[in-house]
Amino acid sequence: MTARLLQHPPATSVPGARTRSQWLVAAALCAGAALAQAAEPAAPAPSFKAGIEALGQVSAADLGLPIFPGARVQRDKPDSSGQVALGLWGGSMGFKLHAAKYSSRAPIEQLAAFYREALATHGTVIDCSSGKPVALPSSAASAPSDSSALSCDNKKPSVPGEVIYKVGSAKNFRLVALQPQQGSNSSSGGVNFQLVRMQSQGL
Repeated sequence: MTARLLQHPPATSVPGARTRSQWLVAAALCAGAALAQAAEPAAPAPSFKAGIEALGQVSAADLGLPIFPGARVQRDKPDSSGQVALGLWGGSMGFKLHAAKYSSRAPIEQLAAFYREALATHGTVIDCSSGKPVALPSSAASAPSDSSALSCDNKKPSVPGEVIYKVGSAKNFRLVALQPQQGSNSSSGGVNFQLVRMQSQGL
């Protein structure tokens, strides 16, 4: 094929007169274009990624909240980690859930003040301690655009004196639940508490 391209074509096959150098230039351009097309990688096919993960270790970075100083991981059973990380995704949709249980000997009022301040940096905090949302002052620069959709989701105290705070949006939120340990009161301390972070996309 190359030899035919480089030959001077008969005058009857091409309208108008052309010099041999013009045909050589045209042939070189055609060959270069063909090589460039062959060397160009094919466009990748659209990919769809899906997966699930379950882990027993959760960090403060995963929760997006600080751990109260001196708090210890609460294990309901000897072989329990007291922590869980779940993830499920497919394409552009998915969710991540991080949760951890801790215990502290500090008074519940001290933990409540600590986490009100920590949560307030993420938006308007709602107090679900009564089963109904009560907005608390916020120190965040801006609240999530759909913060108005945030609710207690029927979350009610499971034990007397439990304090429940929540911040974020309906699909992306942080939650803190503080429960006085049985047989203790606010003055003597003793608190079990849970930290939860939920993140979802496209759901």
